[in-house]
Amino acid sequence: MIANLIILYLEQNGILAQPAPLPADITRWFIQTIYTGLAAVYIWRADWVIKRALLKSQTTADRYRALFEWTNDGVIILDLNWHLLNANVQAAALLDYSVSEFEELEFSTWFPTANIEGIEEKQTELLEGKEVPTFEHVLNNRAEDEIPVELNMAVVPDNFGNPHHIQLIYRDITVRKEYEKALIYQASHDSLTNLPNRKYFEDRYLQIQKQQPDDKRLVAVLYIDIDDFKSVNDNYGHSAGDQVLKELGSRLLGAVRESDTVARVGGDEFIIILENIQHKSNINTIAEKVIQRISNPFDIGNELVNISVSIGISCTEKYKLPEVDLIKTSDMAMYQVKEAGKNAFRYFEKEV
Repeated sequence: MIANLIILYLEQNGILAQPAPLPADITRWFIQTIYTGLAAVYIWRADWVIKRALLKSQTTADRYRALFEWTNDGVIILDLNWHLLNANVQAAALLDYSVSEFEELEFSTWFPTANIEGIEEKQTELLEGKEVPTFEHVLNNRAEDEIPVELNMAVVPDNFGNPHHIQLIYRDITVRKEYEKALIYQASHDSLTNLPNRKYFEDRYLQIQKQQPDDKRLVAVLYIDIDDFKSVNDNYGHSAGDQVLKELGSRLLGAVRESDTVARVGGDEFIIILENIQHKSNINTIAEKVIQRISNPFDIGNELVNISVSIGISCTEKYKLPEVDLIKTSDMAMYQVKEAGKNAFRYFEKEV
């Protein structure tokens, strides 16, 4: 065919006056040879492209499989009805299951009943096409203990962009949560006595102020100061003084109810808040118990140290709490005890 085209070109340009077309058998052979060559080139090229695509696909699959199997995070694959299709070893091990056991569980089994509504809401948002940012949650392990995790949920599309499956990745954040908890504790507690500090106490006081405005039960604040504590440090050293403060905190806790709050708010100053007191006599009983417990000698190694405390008290009905400042008035009452001779308790009284 190509030969005939060449001859036709030569004829049209007057190069050949009487061109003779190629014989049919030669022309057929020529066409078949060219076709076979072109086909061979096309097949070779197609084979090369396919092999390259398969190699790339295999490499991608190997990388994903390695990520799926060796990552420290738990990875699970679910269908669009939230039925589990696959899970890696880490996902199952975090909740104390084998992979085969884990894959037989319902999705909701992993979540505490109290928090399942929050998960269901995120499931709905995800399937509606909304982005669900990474969030913190808790999962139930085999023993139904709660494990804090960081969760990521995403819909994975197919090659045509349609939702294909759901990928869920979670990471155990127990250590991080414990660290955060420790930081919060340190910020709200006294490092020496481990009692709540002033900030914790004031926050607690504000919480009580906001509760039940018609509650007529009593709330009392006891402001406690050690009498002549400087002499303890001067005579026995600051280490001995620290021992006294630690033991004092322990004795104060032993004198009150579990629901009461004992805080260290200064060097030798402590505050107790008594909530839901029925009668003023109950406050007297606790104040007397505190003084009695403090009167016993403190053992600081080779020495026994005797101390006393002055306690100022201010109380009111809970519904009146926003109208008064029990912390300030109990502090004023404590100084009235100091002026009257120390080692006693007294209620705040307005000066006439």
